[in-house]
Amino acid sequence: MVNLMNNPDLLSLAEFYSAEADALGIKYKQIEHLIGLSHHSPSEGTYCEALLKEFLRRTLPRHVSVDSGFVRRVTDSNMSSGAKTTLSADADIVTPQLDIIIHDTNHYAPLFRSEDFVVVLPESVRAVIEVKKCLDRSKLEDAVGTLAKTSHLLRKWRYERNRLFTGIFAFSLAADLSPKSKPFSDSFRNVFQSALDKYGGDCELPYLTMALPHFALQEGNPPEKFDHLRTLPEDGEGPNVASQFLVFLLSHFTSSGSQGRSLPYPDALRSRRQEVFRITRPQVAARNEVTQ
Repeated sequence: MVNLMNNPDLLSLAEFYSAEADALGIKYKQIEHLIGLSHHSPSEGTYCEALLKEFLRRTLPRHVSVDSGFVRRVTDSNMSSGAKTTLSADADIVTPQLDIIIHDTNHYAPLFRSEDFVVVLPESVRAVIEVKKCLDRSKLEDAVGTLAKTSHLLRKWRYERNRLFTGIFAFSLAADLSPKSKPFSDSFRNVFQSALDKYGGDCELPYLTMALPHFALQEGNPPEKFDHLRTLPEDGEGPNVASQFLVFLLSHFTSSGSQGRSLPYPDALRSRRQEVFRITRPQVAARNEVTQ
């Protein structure tokens, strides 16, 4: 057995994933400089999605696929109802278009695939991530709304209430969400609470909202509070935990074996967590939550 402590040439997992996170940031900056820092278009998030997809495809288990597209229901019944009531004629058939869908391709084939665009079955979905170039208040509302609606629909459409990871990933944080006197803007709590109230608690809030170099982490099930952390320490000393922590969370939603335990919770984060806001979850959630 190789003794890692006596071999300084071997990278620790934290160092390996720190290098992966740094590489992701470097690629993003390279593209930005190639097309111009002031470049803006409706498709500006496309290359951001491509970078994150590339990282996730290299990292996640082979039985899941990382694509973009829609989730379509295949039943006319409300599966979240004990009586399995019939859905109304004008009920949604598909989710909003999703930036990243992580779905099980070992047990479920997509209904439709064209390169990395898919339409998949509700039962196959393990995680949904919305990707933004720069996260501002408007994009936060859009991303949280998409995730809340998607998770609300999947709760109705699934035969089994499998856990679903929902997250937001952005390469930077806009000024309107970056207060100078505290680590996190009140807009996050307000937007999260608004989405929760809209669906009466019957939806998922983002488990992880990452806008480099900050992120908010959901705590509790049902979630009651959110903690703020930095992917890098204030002084810049120490590993960049962005990619390690994202994979750490996703591994628990995409694997039933040892994959979820192979990436320990980064020690560097334990002392950095600080509560930034709480939410009020409607009582209906207690009856609908997934048992972890």
